[in-house]
Amino acid sequence: MIPVTIFYISISLIIVSLTFLFNFFGKRLVNNYWFWAIPSLLFLIYFIVFRFYGAWRDLNQFLQTNSIWLGNELNYEDSIIVSKALLLDMCPFVAIALPVSLILDKTRRIANAISPFAILGAGITIPFIAYSDPEAAISFKYFFVGGFLPIYFFMHLYLLTYGVMVFSNSRNRKWIHLLDCHIFAAIFFGYVCFVSFTTKTVWNVTGINANDWESSLGEYNMVSQIFNLPFPSVMVISFLLAYIFVVSIVSINIYWKKKHQKDFKVIKLKYLKNSKNLKSK
Repeated sequence: MIPVTIFYISISLIIVSLTFLFNFFGKRLVNNYWFWAIPSLLFLIYFIVFRFYGAWRDLNQFLQTNSIWLGNELNYEDSIIVSKALLLDMCPFVAIALPVSLILDKTRRIANAISPFAILGAGITIPFIAYSDPEAAISFKYFFVGGFLPIYFFMHLYLLTYGVMVFSNSRNRKWIHLLDCHIFAAIFFGYVCFVSFTTKTVWNVTGINANDWESSLGEYNMVSQIFNLPFPSVMVISFLLAYIFVVSIVSINIYWKKKHQKDFKVIKLKYLKNSKNLKSK
């Protein structure tokens, strides 16, 4: 497990570092709509083919013999089928929402609101790849296709890379963008709560159910063990830390962007003033 963990963490750090270098040298490209739209369309197709199509097919087969609307509480296997197909886990939801927003919204305002959550989800997941997926291995097949969990690493690498790219290339950051992040979070968790309640899905629902924390099969069971807290205390603490992380990085980014723009204006005014003085001489 340790070599696999070190390998995928290292790969992620290298790619993110290259992303920052590209941001520095490729300013013209990142301001072009097609730079975001075309790769996003390709990634969206890739995710649907290798992950979501299978999940939607499984749900369709399940619905042929079962009803999920306001019926009995679903067991683990059935909950996973519904959760995967209806995107009740944050990372798969963001993996669809981020490329779709980059295709449909030329201003990238929606993507800017989503990007901190992409960074958060990927940052939490990638270090535990080997513990979450029993078939995790150092191979091209696992890197691009995955194992027991389809494209598990590649999807999270996309979230981390594009999350950082969108976040660091946001234009005209204002404090209202912090409100955008809250709106996205409210929409996502409202959606998860509504669907999980109406379908009685009680596993893999982004931690809003005790099963995600207390059961050995829960997606956040390891987090629960680290904090050694019962539900719902562990959920409240974890969500609070995630909230602080998102608000902090967005606030720092807004402050830095505004200060950078102000400094740039001062330099520009000094340059224009000096140019006029030289011409007058």
